[in-house]
Amino acid sequence: MTPTEVEALVRKWQKALNLSHWVIKVEFTGVEDSVASCSAAPEYLTATIKIDPDECRADDIECTIIHEVIHCITEPLAHVAEVCAGDDDKLRELVREAEERVVTLLERAITGLSVGSHK
Repeated sequence: MTPTEVEALVRKWQKALNLSHWVIKVEFTGVEDSVASCSAAPEYLTATIKIDPDECRADDIECTIIHEVIHCITEPLAHVAEVCAGDDDKLRELVREAEERVVTLLERAITGLSVGSHK
């Protein structure tokens, strides 16, 4: 899939998830320990989605994009939980795991309805 096609998918899901007012950049670069990541700043309505082109399978790219765009929605809650966790690494990891579970469940619900079964 070309970068232009990936960008089009990001815009499609940005609009579908009511985030058209956000500025979401896409970078094609290596991502540590993952296929993709999202760094969202809800207070500024901006995000950067990084996708590792060497790791992301073409047949899974749309699900990956949906997953990362959903992080824009969950970030404010995750941020509050991280602040509450403070410097406690165990609590911070629990917050990270909980956010990933919620995002994955939402992604699978959406993809089950609109993209087909998630692998």
